Amino acid sequence: MHLFRYLYVGALVLLLSVSAQAGQTEKTVQQMEALTKLALEQALQAIATQGLVYPFALLQNGEDKLAVVSYTGEPDQRPPDEQYAAALVQLVRQETTANLAQRNAVVVRQSVLTTDAGESYQGIWVLTDHRDADQAKILFQTLVPSKDGKTRTIGQVLVEPSNISLFARNKPAAKK
Repeated sequence: MHLFRYLYVGALVLLLSVSAQAGQTEKTVQQMEALTKLALEQALQAIATQGLVYPFALLQNGEDKLAVVSYTGEPDQRPPDEQYAAALVQLVRQETTANLAQRNAVVVRQSVLTTDAGESYQGIWVLTDHRDADQAKILFQTLVPSKDGKTRTIGQVLVEPSNISLFARNKPAAKK
């Protein structure tokens, strides 16, 4: 089991706030930030205690009640992380379409990001979305291993818009 040490530096709040678009309210951005931060903390805690985090989702309704969606089957029968994360995205999208009370959602998985130069970075991938947001965002929180490989620290946070959505979006009518 890897020991895990992390320092939350508040970069998430700054990055999501800066990326807010004109149509999003400050409250929407704050709600996305808060749920994303909570999801990251839960993922980091799982890595600290278990050495890894299996994909999970958090949904938040308008009354700030949280629902956790995670794998409940036999550990040896779990699908691969990426496959299960994709299934979670579909499941969350179905839930947010059927239940309009759901306002905010994230899907989380441990991942490896490989750059065009071939460098690999371990980290936590988070798809974060809100019913009132203009667009979903993908956040990748890098985890930097220590020289001895026994601990990891928080590295750079990368945030970018996502074409994957957890909520149905009204698309503007096509121009004729």
